[in-house]
Amino acid sequence: MKFKKMSVKNFMSVGNTPVEIDLCRSHSTVVGGMNGSGKSAITCEALVYVLTGKSMKKTTLPRLVNSTNKKELLVTLDFEKNGHQYTVVRGIKPNIFEIYRNGDMLNQDAAAKDLQEKLEFITGIDYNSLTQMIVLNLERFKPFMEMTAQERRTIVEDILDISIFSEMTDIQKKKIKELESSSRAILNDISVVTAKIDSIQAIIDKSQQSNDKHLTELESNISECFDLIDEYEKEFVGVDEELIVESEGKLQELKKERSDHQSKLQFVLRDVDKIEKDTKFYEKGHCPTCNHEFDDKEEQLKKLTERKDQLFDEGGVLSEAVDELTKQIDELNEIIKQENSKKLENQRVQNKIDNTHSKAVLLASEHEKLLAKTTNDVDDLKSQVETLKNDKFTKSSDYDIVVKKIDTEKIVLDVLSDKGVKSTIVKDYIDFINYRVNDYLSGMEFFLNINLDESFNETFSGLKQGMVYADLSTGQKRRVNLAIWLALIEVSSMKNSVVSNALFLDEILENIDSEGIQLFMKLLKEKMPEKNIFVVTQRFEQFRDLFESELYFKVENGFTRKV
Repeated sequence: MKFKKMSVKNFMSVGNTPVEIDLCRSHSTVVGGMNGSGKSAITCEALVYVLTGKSMKKTTLPRLVNSTNKKELLVTLDFEKNGHQYTVVRGIKPNIFEIYRNGDMLNQDAAAKDLQEKLEFITGIDYNSLTQMIVLNLERFKPFMEMTAQERRTIVEDILDISIFSEMTDIQKKKIKELESSSRAILNDISVVTAKIDSIQAIIDKSQQSNDKHLTELESNISECFDLIDEYEKEFVGVDEELIVESEGKLQELKKERSDHQSKLQFVLRDVDKIEKDTKFYEKGHCPTCNHEFDDKEEQLKKLTERKDQLFDEGGVLSEAVDELTKQIDELNEIIKQENSKKLENQRVQNKIDNTHSKAVLLASEHEKLLAKTTNDVDDLKSQVETLKNDKFTKSSDYDIVVKKIDTEKIVLDVLSDKGVKSTIVKDYIDFINYRVNDYLSGMEFFLNINLDESFNETFSGLKQGMVYADLSTGQKRRVNLAIWLALIEVSSMKNSVVSNALFLDEILENIDSEGIQLFMKLLKEKMPEKNIFVVTQRFEQFRDLFESELYFKVENGFTRKV
């Protein structure tokens, strides 16, 4: 099986912009980035997810979706197997699981678990084999030498496909009975989970229908508000603020001028009144007090008349000026009034706009709250459904596994006649495993002879007297376990159980020095030249010169991108 390329979108720290990785770029690739940059997620976690539909870490599938975009997780993997080109597409929100062979989609009518089984049949890889033989993650990786003898045996027997010989005939009957009981219990659990899923889904559908109707109404009302605002804005009239200021300034000047003229007119009228009194006084011809006859009566009356005429002329001019100024003042007041009226009208329009906008804001707030509540409520329910579906999928997988085990155990029950079959098979391979382990250790210039017996207990030679595995340094332990892992990969390839062109080491080499890494990569190039090795590490700068190519990831604006 040849992995070719993988594309990742909205997966954990990766956003809408897909990140693509060439899986056959070179024999060795070092993968680096700061903590949280997504280097493990993109290279390891995404591969496990797209091939198995499971998470490599202890987390639910919905948590794999990018927490910012919250939808449209999509992982695409291209690989080649037996001369055919395959593409696997798997996603969440919406859920997608598609398999293409030579560009044609395989039948999608089957249930997801059946399609997953079809994929595992095509690849020859299931979750356990993938995480044990192709993708080694530091959190999940349990070193072989730190396992119990029984755990070691289990791994090797799985690789050799001889675990079916684990029990004697009498035990097989009991196991089959227990498995059949377990299958019935699982079917009952699946029925319960299915009922829960159907119940929650009915709630989701009803809630979405109700909320969608309300949201549509709110959206319509908001749209009407903005349409009204558009209409109101057409009611605005132009206001000449400069004209108002100019008119108000001129008005004050005219009022002052008119006031001055009115004051002068008052003085003229007062003088006229005095002249009229004097005229009446002289017209009598004598003094009313002493009865003295006026000698200059006519002369005085003439002077008074002339003065009165003069004052009338002045008063007329002033009166006309006052009238003209009043006219001008009235005209300016009318101008100001008209412009202020426009302002008042515009203010009335603005008030309508403001009121309508406030209504729209309230409706939008209600819409946002309802949408958020709907989204949160539905997402919570969908998360529950997804969890239940995952539980159902797991239980279905468990059921399928149990059924397969029943069939297998029945076969074993029928064919198991030689108690030494298993021991014979293990013995045939244990010597080869020991040889390859020590060969790999020598290649890493760690000249330690390790021997595993048929019970998978170890003995060491080449160490100080009495030294055991626990006495080794962390780096030495890593070399031992890597050597065993490489040997088991060879056995797996020989058995054709798990064969691929790629290996992924997720922070597995952190405690090995640079020299050890260099020897390890040289060893892989010599022993496994057909493999594409991806090493995820925090020691990028220290390791990068030891590898043929490099990948580096960083986070920008909250999302991972390939540098």
